[in-house]
Amino acid sequence: MGDLITVEQIDVMPAGGQLTLTPGAIITPAARDAAEARGITVLEAGAAAPTQAPTVAPSRTAGFRASEIPAAPAHKNGPEQVIVTAVGKNRPRILSEITSKIAELNGNVMDINQRILQDYFTTIMIVEISGITGDFAGFKQTMESISQPEDYRVSVQHEKVFQYMHRI
Repeated sequence: MGDLITVEQIDVMPAGGQLTLTPGAIITPAARDAAEARGITVLEAGAAAPTQAPTVAPSRTAGFRASEIPAAPAHKNGPEQVIVTAVGKNRPRILSEITSKIAELNGNVMDINQRILQDYFTTIMIVEISGITGDFAGFKQTMESISQPEDYRVSVQHEKVFQYMHRI
């Protein structure tokens, strides 16, 4: 998985600076808001730098790469895990389609909960992705691509997003 950029990491950057995200990096919505409030330009991996110069003093415009920002403290050691959710119209084989794709990608379902409400189903799974071929971004894209309009929708989020959202 790439870097996870949080508000705490934005707070240590000089106002008016520039952050270039590395491939696979995730920036939380709160971190984007904090960067905007502090005048920090966030560039996605491979994006061109803005052509207009910042309006702050040159000593305050140093650029940072996501890998150069101090990491937020880890709260849990262990395997890399993601949260996979799916919601949609209930029908036969729907859970099988989702879990088969996880297995095909070498993911390991660690915990699962499923509910049926009338004609609708919802499921949430904790999936270990330490053994997958490729990276988190590829796993997320592949899993979300099995969503079927008018049928069901799959969403994948990295467990670290939840850890950072629920820190005190």
